[in-house]
Amino acid sequence: MTPLLWIVAIVGVVLALTPKWTRPDLYFAVTVQTDFAFTPQARRILHRYWLEIALHTLIALALANLAGVEKGWSMPLGIGWQMIGSTWAVARARRATAEYAAAPSPVREAALPARRETLPGGWPLALGPLAFVAAAAVYAWIFWERLPQRIPVHWGLDGADRWVDRTPLNVFGFLMLLASFCAVFLLLSYGMLAWSRTISVTGERARGESRFRRVTLWLQIGLPYLVVIPGVVLAFWAEAPAVTLWPVLIIAVIVVALTMLIRMGQGGSRLADTTEHQPPIGDRTPDAAWKWGVFYYNPDDPALVVEKRFGLGYTLNFGNRWSWVLTTALLLPVVFAVAFG
Repeated sequence: MTPLLWIVAIVGVVLALTPKWTRPDLYFAVTVQTDFAFTPQARRILHRYWLEIALHTLIALALANLAGVEKGWSMPLGIGWQMIGSTWAVARARRATAEYAAAPSPVREAALPARRETLPGGWPLALGPLAFVAAAAVYAWIFWERLPQRIPVHWGLDGADRWVDRTPLNVFGFLMLLASFCAVFLLLSYGMLAWSRTISVTGERARGESRFRRVTLWLQIGLPYLVVIPGVVLAFWAEAPAVTLWPVLIIAVIVVALTMLIRMGQGGSRLADTTEHQPPIGDRTPDAAWKWGVFYYNPDDPALVVEKRFGLGYTLNFGNRWSWVLTTALLLPVVFAVAFG
């Protein structure tokens, strides 16, 4: 199979496994009893969801084959169908689960001391890739004639596969792409610390949640290093040895980090003692605010960043007007990639 078809197949497997990673008192974005996932009703909902995901994945694979990789339509058709179809499958499973919804625990915890969590390694470590891009821009400005006539801007498993001419627009556009990539991960990391709230503040649940958040932060801080530094080195210094294992290293780091997060469960829920006798806590957000089980819209919630109810990690509260500012910033790498790719 082509790399695209492998991506579609892997995404299908990930979508099928995702319901197993959420908190035990959440099922397809609905607050339920902690043992609901083991009931016949839950298994029936899950099996129907698996069937729909398999169907949408097969259709996506067929569309990718029909479109032809060389025509450039494989990715938008295949991945697009898969994403829309999977969102519809989640929404249908959520609607079926709503019949078994449980009231979340009315007990709320509050921490009196100020929140002291900081970025792993501190801001100097987090700002390292952005500082490297700035230094590369200065180098390009001063030593323009030393840059190669053709600048590689895209790499695959077999090395560089796309080049552009050495022009100010191409060179500094490429650096702006890398800078926006760094800025996105800085915003995401800062948002997790300053614009979100903890769900549990004491006990095993709080410790598990903290460990989950730290691994996520380490991933968001480390990825820019793996993307930016090799990218600049290979683009500016043609005599540098080819880093054929560079894409493999990035994939390996992501796989290792995701494996750790999966073992922890969303929000570190698998690290805590969550027995069936405990009342459901969920993620402290109302079920009705989750649109199709994927998008969170709650103007009454001051939090900007919340835990996902389907999948691992965090998402935005689209009821907060600042989320649209952040969304615009998150789209900058895509804009630069289209403009300078």
